[in-house]
Amino acid sequence: MQVKPMAFAQCLAIAAVALTVAGCDSEPAQPQQWVYHCGAQPIMVTDMGSESIDVLQDGTTFRLVATSAASGTRYVSADQQVEFWSKGHEATFNQQGNALPLCILDGHLPSEFTARGNEPSWQLSSTELSLQETRDTTPRQWLLHDAKGHAVELTARHCVDSMSGRYYPYQARYSRGDEQLVGCAGDSQRLLAGSNWQLVGNFSDATRPLLQFGSDNSVTGFTGCNNFRGSYQLSPEIFAFDPLAITRKACETEVMAAEHDFLRQLLEVEQFSFDADGRLQLHPRGAELLVLEKTSAPKA
Repeated sequence: MQVKPMAFAQCLAIAAVALTVAGCDSEPAQPQQWVYHCGAQPIMVTDMGSESIDVLQDGTTFRLVATSAASGTRYVSADQQVEFWSKGHEATFNQQGNALPLCILDGHLPSEFTARGNEPSWQLSSTELSLQETRDTTPRQWLLHDAKGHAVELTARHCVDSMSGRYYPYQARYSRGDEQLVGCAGDSQRLLAGSNWQLVGNFSDATRPLLQFGSDNSVTGFTGCNNFRGSYQLSPEIFAFDPLAITRKACETEVMAAEHDFLRQLLEVEQFSFDADGRLQLHPRGAELLVLEKTSAPKA
């Protein structure tokens, strides 16, 4: 499904006729809304009529107007600094050159993903699967089939790979003949990309460390005193932060000591996980977990 301004206009015209026939007691039609998941960050798109939409992203609403596109449906802001471009059930959202991860319409799977499992080892790509049914359950489920008609069931729930310990966004169950195989599916990066996290602990609001994961394996953050930026590695075998560039502001002695410990632990991280409350847990080598709660992006 994609956002189509002409379709919106047609719907509004039909609604107007229906209201005329029904009389003045009818309630006005509510604007249509769509939720997209851009990596770990949701956005809401609302049809505002007259070929315009509102995009709500991290507490800020942007008014965008339809414009020409080679494919799909494209909207831009009046100053050309914000863009939303939908194609099928996927979209991109770009604000002042900062693009969120690929956005997936709520209730849909990414067009490209891999499902895999261990003991015995198996793997299927989305190109080998056809969607048969979307189940409106909580959490959401999808039933797919491979080329031989074997069923693959995906569930939108965190999944931990039994060998690597890596987290994935979907649980997978593959019914291959008499075998019932389990595994994980999707891209681990979508659990982090576009998200913002604050360190749990005894900090004031002004000194609480913050991590922001970008869409291109970039990471930025705040140590409690200084800002930093860099990147991280994420593969089935590796999760680690690369050396970080940090500003050189001086703060109180205790704050600087906490900053030093936080940066040292970040550079020793070798795995991530989530607890039962959805908090991000970073696992430094030989040290206590760093536990972080999801938060909104800090305002510039």
